[in-house]
Amino acid sequence: MAGIWIYSEDASIAAQLIAPARELAAPGQPVCAVVLDQQTAEGLLTYGLHIIYKLIGQSEWPESYAAAIASLADKEKPEVLLVGGTLRGKDLAAKVAARLGAGLVSDAFAVRRSGDGIETDRLMYGGLAVCSEVTLPTALVTIPPAAP
Repeated sequence: MAGIWIYSEDASIAAQLIAPARELAAPGQPVCAVVLDQQTAEGLLTYGLHIIYKLIGQSEWPESYAAAIASLADKEKPEVLLVGGTLRGKDLAAKVAARLGAGLVSDAFAVRRSGDGIETDRLMYGGLAVCSEVTLPTALVTIPPAAP
């Protein structure tokens, strides 16, 4: 099932990713979340996501779940995985992208559809320029957390 997925090891950042995921989703396309614990899953239930994938493991390190997320993504074929742009989130996104052979854009401040791909904008050269890139599905995009 192709869909728009979100992931962050921080529940508040995961909640922030729901709005851009919904904007990116085509009509009828599911918005799903990948979580590592029951508390985050329960917190995201109130947002009306289509599916919440809860990974079960023994590690306390979120980045150790990259193989499991990549395996799930390889099976379910999401169009894009939006990842909270924390240090751990960026590490995990890079590992998942490498395992999938997928495109990865870090620190995007805008994400939109462009033909068959996903177009992103991010700052370059210390904010002096904007770089627009198009990646094809399955794409991974890290989005910096909003200020509290």
